[in-house]
Amino acid sequence: MGIMRVVPRFDLTAPSFHHDPYSVYRKLREAEPVVRTPYGSWVVTRFAEVSALLRDSRLSVRFPDDPDWVTRHGGPGSVTVEDGRRWMLLRDGEDHRGIRGVFHRHFTPAAVERQARRVADAVDAALGALAPGAVVDVVTGLAEPVVAEVLCDLIGFPADRRGRYLEWSSAIARMTGPVPGTGVRERAETAMAEFRTEIGRLAREGRLSGIAAGLLGEETGPREAEFVANTVMLAMAGTDTTVSQIALSVHALLRHPEQLEQARSDPGLVARGTAEFARYDSPVQLVTRRTLLPVRVGDTTVPAGAKVMLSLGAANRDPDRYPAPDRLDLNRPDVARLPFGDGPHYCLGARMSKLVTGTTLAELLRRHPRLTPVAPLDRLEWRPSVVARRPRRLLIRLG
Repeated sequence: MGIMRVVPRFDLTAPSFHHDPYSVYRKLREAEPVVRTPYGSWVVTRFAEVSALLRDSRLSVRFPDDPDWVTRHGGPGSVTVEDGRRWMLLRDGEDHRGIRGVFHRHFTPAAVERQARRVADAVDAALGALAPGAVVDVVTGLAEPVVAEVLCDLIGFPADRRGRYLEWSSAIARMTGPVPGTGVRERAETAMAEFRTEIGRLAREGRLSGIAAGLLGEETGPREAEFVANTVMLAMAGTDTTVSQIALSVHALLRHPEQLEQARSDPGLVARGTAEFARYDSPVQLVTRRTLLPVRVGDTTVPAGAKVMLSLGAANRDPDRYPAPDRLDLNRPDVARLPFGDGPHYCLGARMSKLVTGTTLAELLRRHPRLTPVAPLDRLEWRPSVVARRPRRLLIRLG
């Protein structure tokens, strides 16, 4: 094993870290390509290494096979563990490819393009309820209504149940905190169980349409349970990350007035720049893997059985990959797809997320080109998570 430094402790629950994780990432990235934390896990922060490890078959996502993971997620009978064994994002190899292939046909370029009109209608409805001069929370007043409408329509979830859909999504998202308490975990478990039950009930009643109807109408028994679990997982993950990306993108524009001015004069710029928004401030800051074999990273060998955290947030700001990485540049060429992952677990809904984010931002600026923050951006409160980044609220005045 090569010489390495132990990362100094830093408080993952501190508001200062959640407000600006990138200064911490910079120190980690400058130290070594991989560093071991005082907690025993390993953190990889540089673009080249993160990208390579996301494609490395020696790293696994099969955490339900890890007894410690099972214990931390409520034990063998918990909903998280039970459904986690079915989720494609916690499967490797052919086991992963099989279930992903079933869902993939709904997220091809052509399939996503067919959703463009529905996305535009959802954005129109949300913005139509907002008057010029109004103060709106980008998270709850714009992003959540748009994303819930689009994804519920995509999976075929009935309109009269969409309020519950957002409640479930919010409860599950709170599990991404650094140390979720028992109450948070129990509420998330309840939300997952209720959503899973609701999908199954609606399928039996023939009330589903969209993806869920197409999948669940073809299968029964264990295969049906697998499809229900993955439909719930995709819906919840897609909702949270896309809501976050819209809010983070508006926040980025407000922090870069010259980019906001360019976007006002070029209506197509924000839609073309969705990859840059995600690079600059990604809603998914890190993903976790477990080594099946020893893996050499730089001068360090990470042993088999180790927990490895691949920091997408740090890699996306790597100056060896991007000039001036801490600056938003919507004309930046050759933005890699790393904000959405890489390798076999590349985000299945990346195209849909870009479509929804780009459409929402473009129409927001068309109708309200003079956006202003209501409070100083440096005083925003952020979700206390090292994984899922989002401001708790982002109040803007429409103008």
